[in-house]
Amino acid sequence: MSVRAISVPPPIPGARDATTLDAFRLAWWSQRGFWHRVRHCEHGRACAFALALLWWPTWPLHVIVRTALFRGRSLRYYISPDRDAVVAVVVRSGAWRVTEHLSKRPGHGLGRRLREIVGPPLLEAADAEGIRVFALTGSPRLACEYAREYVDDGITTTAGGTLFTLER
Repeated sequence: MSVRAISVPPPIPGARDATTLDAFRLAWWSQRGFWHRVRHCEHGRACAFALALLWWPTWPLHVIVRTALFRGRSLRYYISPDRDAVVAVVVRSGAWRVTEHLSKRPGHGLGRRLREIVGPPLLEAADAEGIRVFALTGSPRLACEYAREYVDDGITTTAGGTLFTLER
């Protein structure tokens, strides 16, 4: 039995690819995202608080890891035209996984605007190649948005604790 090679998600007009300088920006946005979750989410506050505190001594590692990921062959980071939001699409288990949704100002619709640019062409490319698309988030609110944007009717949504996986 052979496993079919899955291509990396394509470049999308209107979205930029991440550069090395973006690694600093995304590391900072992850810190902002942890604090946003501490203040605004009903679940996962303790974990987000711990991650927000642990971020400070480890931020150089965040930058190094992201820089290495940008050079990898199994994912693509899509950055908004104004460089104020990002979403990553990773090749995993024969599918594309939409993950690492970060923005300059969490909760202000910046990520939604980026997904409006990226979503339709990404799903079109996935359909053309017969590739499944998963969306992964720890946020129930974002899971609902992903369900509207990425999931066809008839596909189930599963929740395991604070992790939501949506499949198209």
